Amino acid sequence: MTDRERQFAALGWHYAEGIDSADTITVPHTGREIRRTEHGWECQPWNDNYWQEFADLLDAAKFATPPGTKGE
Repeated sequence: MTDRERQFAALGWHYAEGIDSADTITVPHTGREIRRTEHGWECQPWNDNYWQEFADLLDAAKFATPPGTKGE
């Protein structure tokens, strides 16, 4: 397991191999989607309905995951 995969595992993804090549990812704790766009990734926060873009999937995953479920 790579360090990046460990970071996803800390957010609740139990299987993260090749996750960066996906087009759509479902956040385990909320069921919301993180989608690939032309410029990176877009997602909604766990508690609201607006969309925000991120260059890195890990940043989008942290934004979409509820507090207290991040392995902190």
